[in-house]
Order: sequence, then C-alpha cells, then structure tokens
Amino acid sequence: MNSDIQGKRVSRLPQFRKALGELIVVGGASLVMIFWIIPAQTSSGGELGLSPQLVPTVCSIAIGLLTLFRFIVTLISTPAPEPGDDAPIHYALSMIAVTVAGIAAIAYLGWVIGGAILALLVLLVLAERRPFMLVGLPVSIAVLLFLIQKTGI
Repeated sequence: MNSDIQGKRVSRLPQFRKALGELIVVGGASLVMIFWIIPAQTSSGGELGLSPQLVPTVCSIAIGLLTLFRFIVTLISTPAPEPGDDAPIHYALSMIAVTVAGIAAIAYLGWVIGGAILALLVLLVLAERRPFMLVGLPVSIAVLLFLIQKTGI
C-alpha cells in the first residue's frame, strides 16, 4: 500500500555537511579577523572618537553571528528539495570568459571604458535584454569610474 512513499527518507546529511563547512570556514575566518588580523593591522593612537578597530571588529562579529545563525537555521529547518538538474557548465565558463575579456578591456582601454565594457558583457551573459539596463548600467559605471579616477577616491 503506500510503497512509493514508505522507505523514502530525505537525508539531511549533505545539507548538514555544507552548513558545518560554512560555519567552520566563515566562522573561523571571522574569529581570525577579530583576534589576529584587525589588532595587528590597526593601532589606537591619541585620536578623539571611536577606535579604528571598531568598525572592522563589529563587521567581523556580525559575519560570524550570521554564519552561526545560518547553521542553527539549517539544523532546525526541513531539508530543501534536491534540484532536478544543475545549470550546465557553459554558464560558468561564459562568465569566466567575459570576466577575462573585461579585464583585458580594462588593461588596454582604461578603467572607464573597460569597466563599462565589462558591465555590458556581464549583463549580456546574464541574459539581460532590457535596453534601459543595457545602456544605463554601463554608462553609470563609466561615470562612476571616471569620477573615482578624477577625484582619487
């Protein structure tokens, strides 16, 4: 009687392994940032106001806590269904090729034009076809890069 339903258990082990790996890597990196890298790279002087270590430390603590929260949510949540088919590898390869072409454009044509070309190529690979986005994003990136180049931010 219900032979198609009985005996089929969804394993949570792959989901747990992925969450545990994220906790170890990201949480560990967060702890390394808090206790080793930030204190070694910043020094408190006689400045007025907040310590230079405050913002990076708070951000690292937030990243660590969010990673811990994600791990706990993974433990208590129901497993996500496995996807039927993964995206073909050519999507990743085309994004890598576009990135290499964009970096070459930046190297040979400069930050402003190369950055706009990189943005346009990425939009095309992501199958963006709205004319406003295809024109607006590269132009706004070119303007932003030009302003950064001129002001030296």
